[in-house]
Amino acid sequence: MSKPDTKYDIFTRNQGDQGQVRSRQWDDIQQPGVIIFETNPRQSRRSLLCLMALVFGFILFKAVVMASIGGDVYRQSVDLLGQGNYIDQAGAFLMRPDFATQFFANELSPLF
Repeated sequence: MSKPDTKYDIFTRNQGDQGQVRSRQWDDIQQPGVIIFETNPRQSRRSLLCLMALVFGFILFKAVVMASIGGDVYRQSVDLLGQGNYIDQAGAFLMRPDFATQFFANELSPLF
């Protein structure tokens, strides 16, 4: 009768399948039940880049809308949206024209 696989054996076998075997698997455990995770700087940088791309995309979206309908109509629409309920007011707060939106709208206006 063979010895059943332990959780450690299954863990190392699965990690080997992924090609990511760590040499310090049990060194991360300092006290029973306490596991210390180390952050990956690449993951933090990737998250920051994704957040920056999201913000830039939103500003560019506002600029395209502002350039296509015109600055005065855009401001009137945002002001009208600001007279609604709390969700509409939050949307108006996010959609209000800022410096970057106005700059990109002025650059994009010849295209529309």
